[in-house]
Amino acid sequence: MSARTLPTIAVALLVISAVTLTGCSATQDQSAPDVDDSAESSSTSPAGERAGDDNAGGSGDESARVVGAPASSRPLFDDACAGRLSVRPAGATPTDLTSISGLAAGRRTTDVVWSIEDSFEPAELVAMSFDGVERARIGVRGGLFANVDWEDLALEVGDDDISRIYIADIGDNLGIRSSLKVLVVDEPALDATDATARTITMRYRPADGVTPRPNAEAMVVQRGAIWVIDKFPDGPATLYRLEPDATDPDRGDLVAVSTVDLPGEQVTAADLSPDGSVLALRTDAGLRLYPVDDGQDIAEALSATPCVAPSVPERQGESVAILAGVTGVLTVSENESGGQVQLHLTAPG
Repeated sequence: MSARTLPTIAVALLVISAVTLTGCSATQDQSAPDVDDSAESSSTSPAGERAGDDNAGGSGDESARVVGAPASSRPLFDDACAGRLSVRPAGATPTDLTSISGLAAGRRTTDVVWSIEDSFEPAELVAMSFDGVERARIGVRGGLFANVDWEDLALEVGDDDISRIYIADIGDNLGIRSSLKVLVVDEPALDATDATARTITMRYRPADGVTPRPNAEAMVVQRGAIWVIDKFPDGPATLYRLEPDATDPDRGDLVAVSTVDLPGEQVTAADLSPDGSVLALRTDAGLRLYPVDDGQDIAEALSATPCVAPSVPERQGESVAILAGVTGVLTVSENESGGQVQLHLTAPG
């Protein structure tokens, strides 16, 4: 998120605090005011769906069913380790998309990448070809203040073969949100006009009587489990895993699991390859690829030694999407000046 949006965010979050109700109970610290944007979540959550379940999101639209497995991205990791990757411009994004904060490769439609913008931009998913040409623009019905601070996207095909998009509304530059949320929609067809989201409300679990309120911009979904990595400026980033509430599956706690030490860098995005074999970690300064072996979870994968991809010429590393197979990795920056933004492809060759 750019610094110029902070005054707008501060005003809007104070409005949110005045019109919403406190959701799940938790011990709160008194160092910052509570801003709870969870009031709308229950009305958008279909009954019987569970957070952290592969079959958890959207409406179970049969037309979103995906047949067949994606190609393996593991050779892409090998290419990174062998120094065989290079960066090239892929194309310019639509002129009005100047604050893209999340990317995810489509599975229902395999030749597009889905994108979102952050900080009170329209609550919509924009599908683009890999060269930045707009293919669709779909509104997300997620309740009042649907987009407080969208910061990342993830896409996963569940055990029921339904492709779902997870939208991470997890940004908190001011450290005043008492709850965060993830919106889940079935991956829409390109001719759709809108999509109804299921909302999962999350709080950081208190430790020693104090509730952490980090800013976070990176989320990964693996076998239905939601993982969040915070953006910490002066030390190791913390990896959190969502533990759903036993009595209300649309709420849960983000529990600290491990740390990721990237000295001098802040994590701004993450993505798991469509086949689940490679994890990409984007920072404000670089791009790293981690191998993910069968049966490993995200914490185990991040404990391995990554291979560093070539430096991407972007002002502010903001978003990342691994395309299927060895097609490559798409990245994009924000542009505070409002000019058109360039996509970059990191790929063999």
